[in-house]
Amino acid sequence: MSPKIFGYESTQTYRHAVLRKHGIANKFLVTTPFVLEHDYQRLRVMGFEPEDVINLPGTYSDMDTTTFTYTLEAFEKTLEVGAQLLKEGPQYRIYKVANGFIDVDTNLDGFVVGILHRNANLEIVSTTFCSQGPYYTAYGNDEQSFEYYNRDGSIAISGYYQGPKEYPVVSYYLDEEEFKEEDLVIRYLDEHGAEKDVIIKDQLQSHFPGLIAYAEERGMIFRDVLHYNHYHGLEHNKNYQTVLPNKLLTASPYLNQRLVEEGYDATFIHPVGVAVASHPPMGLSSNKVFLSSHFNRIKRVDMAIEAFRQVPELELHIYGGMANEVEKFRKTHPIPDNVILKGFVDTALIPRHSFTAYLSCSISEMYANAMVESLGVGLIPILSKVDFGHNQVLDKLDYGTGFETVEELVEVLRKLVAWPTDYRKQVSEKVLEIAQEFSHDEAESALLNWLKSVGSRDVE
Repeated sequence: MSPKIFGYESTQTYRHAVLRKHGIANKFLVTTPFVLEHDYQRLRVMGFEPEDVINLPGTYSDMDTTTFTYTLEAFEKTLEVGAQLLKEGPQYRIYKVANGFIDVDTNLDGFVVGILHRNANLEIVSTTFCSQGPYYTAYGNDEQSFEYYNRDGSIAISGYYQGPKEYPVVSYYLDEEEFKEEDLVIRYLDEHGAEKDVIIKDQLQSHFPGLIAYAEERGMIFRDVLHYNHYHGLEHNKNYQTVLPNKLLTASPYLNQRLVEEGYDATFIHPVGVAVASHPPMGLSSNKVFLSSHFNRIKRVDMAIEAFRQVPELELHIYGGMANEVEKFRKTHPIPDNVILKGFVDTALIPRHSFTAYLSCSISEMYANAMVESLGVGLIPILSKVDFGHNQVLDKLDYGTGFETVEELVEVLRKLVAWPTDYRKQVSEKVLEIAQEFSHDEAESALLNWLKSVGSRDVE
């Protein structure tokens, strides 16, 4: 998480869209610093309606982040005596100051939108985003501290990152009092919340005990969502210490079943739903296989590449990874000609229908959004044999497309090469039958029925 991105997945945007479709008011509360640089277009690209995303630390500033009125003249008045203008262009200026350089970016109207301060070694000292004035500054120090400002230049709220593996991830200071992320949520709910509101906290990795107690006291319904394989963590990670709450939502029907058997009040809510195609994909007779992944070791992208090196009759198209990640991967892994690294592409723009199969080599999976989206198209799933997302689909399909090793994956790929189009069509039609359990109708019903069952004030 950074000033430019916050932790979210397609799950959040999908739930947001379902609730809006049914006229149910909902807000996505962001507890870490996030800055809209120019407008709300990026949120719309993510899949959110901008007015429904609340950047909680930003609410402490009195600035309107959609209005840009900070002039170059006003900025230059803040420069120290002796500062020199080194270079300027249509939308930027670079100044030399005593302790380094300041780069200023302006929008098309000439108003300042960004200020970058570098020291004499060109290391970043601070980065400031502006609207009606300097709005947010992130410092390049070891503490990763930051500040939000009011229009008069006073500090609205400040804080620092502790790191994604620490709790809390971010600590805040307001009027010299320290606040946690959950405190910002509680303060927001004090003003905007009501009895029987439903609070869903995604990605159960750390608990918000204060928020849980607050919700219970106010008569609100609180649930954590378990998005990962809890049992894989228990069995394979000696440092895994997450204690599950008795009441929770889960992202896998198969994991959910085991939790219920162990006495948890667990409810499966589909992370996403899919529109199930009425016929197999156009690319079924092609030699193209689709993989969607980042380059984390648990995704075992290198395993996929090694297997395709041995099956040159097929092409592997890998979608995912930012430009720097893709470049780093290229430098450390020899890429054969039949493997194409596509980089990050918005999921809605991936031409799944042009492929014959979907591949995942993950060490652990739950609902596997990318897999589910590919099932909805009718792609033949070639999956590592892992719970809880892959094994159950492989069992239902029963066409021998699962694997555990590179050698087994090579065997499956060669089998795919040998399958005639008519046989692939037979497999694809069964895939589409399986995909029905992940359809939009099923996903929407699961969410709405659960909201009704817990007494949400927004669902009759």
